[in-house]
Amino acid sequence: MQYSERDDAWGHVTRPREGQEPYIRITLPDGTTADGQARAWTQDKVYALWVTGHAFEDRHLAWMDATDVKRIHRSESNWTDPYDDSAFHYPDLPRDSWA
Repeated sequence: MQYSERDDAWGHVTRPREGQEPYIRITLPDGTTADGQARAWTQDKVYALWVTGHAFEDRHLAWMDATDVKRIHRSESNWTDPYDDSAFHYPDLPRDSWA
């Protein structure tokens, strides 16, 4: 299920550092999946970002039930944030291999 706004009853919200948002695979209400990032989360909800095209208008943000979200590795995602922190997502790679 998707929610347009957070409910205070969901409890404490955890937010990652900028550029270190975990990659996720979301099951949308119509049964399709989309890859994106978790921008925030509570015990049982995830504030998800996913992109369906190339325009700014194709970006979607919504609170989702955590049961509809699976954490994935960046390399598994069909979409990657061009501004994410590669060193965070790939800590074992030597820095000179990023070029």
